[in-house]
Amino acid sequence: MPKANLPSSQESAISGNFFTFEWFTYLSQLFTRVGGNKDYSLGGLLTADTAAVGNIDAGEDNLISYSMPKNTLGANNDVLEITAFGTFADNANNKTVSLVLGSTDLFNTGAVAFRNQDWCIESKIIRTGAATQKCITKFYTDYADITNIVDYVAGTENLATTLTIKCTGEATTTNDIVQQGLIIKNFPR
Repeated sequence: MPKANLPSSQESAISGNFFTFEWFTYLSQLFTRVGGNKDYSLGGLLTADTAAVGNIDAGEDNLISYSMPKNTLGANNDVLEITAFGTFADNANNKTVSLVLGSTDLFNTGAVAFRNQDWCIESKIIRTGAATQKCITKFYTDYADITNIVDYVAGTENLATTLTIKCTGEATTTNDIVQQGLIIKNFPR
């Protein structure tokens, strides 16, 4: 590590000014040595949305969504954690829930006839390049036949653009699927 050379006090006294070129150079070198020239971020919560949103009639509808600012995942190995959760209505209608990042389908339940069940989708997205990601997603429900399902997706989203993160719900009747919340956290490396 380069050593910052401390200017003599005589140089300051002679010039009559503490902020001489020598002192400026010294302070600049010191700032760099202690890491002051690096960008740091502790990361943390990007959004926590608990405004319940249900599907409307038949067809696919957007539920809760978030517009992720460009370069949120600005360096390789930055991590995004998404948690989406909600409920299925107490009927035999087929219901499909998806979690989407940009145009990448991170997880899709397929048509399921869950009755009066809770659901949760948890996804971790790791930046591996400016337009590549490794994504692992888990689906949980209290349905007896399914305890969790895991899906890996190799994402190809351009992280230098604003991306929408959303859940969609496709069903038959209004509020067959209700998303109760969306939590997104960012963890820079």
